Amino acid sequence: MWWLLGCGAAIAHAQAPAAGPSAASPADLVPVDGPRTTGRLLACDVGWKLNFATDKGTVALNAADLAWWGAPVEPARGPLVMLADGGLLAATVESVGREKLTVESPTFGPLELKLAEVAAVALAPPGGAARRDRWLDELRGVTGDADELWLDNGDRLKGTLKAVRPEAIELETEIGPATIEIARVAGIVFNPALAARHRATALVALVGLADGSLLVVNELVLAPAAKGKSSLATLKTASGITGHAAASELVYLQPLGGRVDYLSDLEPQSYRHIPYLSVAWPYQADRTASGNWLRAANRWWPKGLGMHSAARLTYDLKPEHARFEAELAIDAAAGPRGSVVCRVYVDNKERFVSEVLRGGAAPVSVSVDVRGGKRVSLIVDFADRADELDYADWLAARLVR
Repeated sequence: MWWLLGCGAAIAHAQAPAAGPSAASPADLVPVDGPRTTGRLLACDVGWKLNFATDKGTVALNAADLAWWGAPVEPARGPLVMLADGGLLAATVESVGREKLTVESPTFGPLELKLAEVAAVALAPPGGAARRDRWLDELRGVTGDADELWLDNGDRLKGTLKAVRPEAIELETEIGPATIEIARVAGIVFNPALAARHRATALVALVGLADGSLLVVNELVLAPAAKGKSSLATLKTASGITGHAAASELVYLQPLGGRVDYLSDLEPQSYRHIPYLSVAWPYQADRTASGNWLRAANRWWPKGLGMHSAARLTYDLKPEHARFEAELAIDAAAGPRGSVVCRVYVDNKERFVSEVLRGGAAPVSVSVDVRGGKRVSLIVDFADRADELDYADWLAARLVR
């Protein structure tokens, strides 16, 4: 079992996150049933009963009946603690011990995390959204039974971490000890073989914070604010974090395990891509066809599917599935280019066809009745300029029960 000395000082410095909505300001409110509106999150209890303030009064919803509220804030370039349950925590590393990591969160303050609950720490991801996205995904996706240091020049060193000091990290490698300056370390991967394994058995939610964190939360308690006072939220995550935050720090809430099944969490029945020339594109779960995070309408979408023309992706339906819904857009990575037509088939019958979707245009909402069907197929066709930058996003693609 590897061991580490205390760092004595924070490793790297957090950058200020972009401003966004919060529980204290109105934001998109998308229930599973009924019209969309905007609202402020007022309260949440241990049973996931939510209250929102809208322009038509207070709206009460069980989290299972909510598609999403608000919009997540993309994290700053770093540092980021990548949790074993899939969450992201914006925080600086203060010290690393034998079995715990101590961090300083701009929202929660000091936190102690079990090392088994931490997959990696991104100290200095590369610049540029495309490079950063893929680098972070690769950092989280490391397998094996060793610790790793990712250096700023692209080198990767495997071994057993022995000590972390304010100025350097000591790593025991196969060829002997190595001492690496902290300034050269872009990322740290903790032995994947020791990471905790999480499987949600009840409703959880993605909760986004104004500091760029996106956490998998088992329990959220937000009491209504007393007159003249701000309310305080308590969050308990799947990775064992219990934190307290001002309600104004909450910017996003997306339940998982309620009445919505996200297609990105399901195995497709079939997938087929027809290249325009010779490049074959895969579909991607929660990523664009090019492998980047989903972005459209000036925001990041944690859930959805990425496809490229021309392609067909098919999923089996369950008897309880009533509707297929999504927001359709060309990903922001295409800029003003890219153009596709999207279709939805239930069994072999076309139930929806879009107008031509072009880069930079606002997302188009789709809702298709799938009751009685056995399969739903999502189709992306060529439009204006063959397949040039045809990054079609099925944002928040979901089957509603």
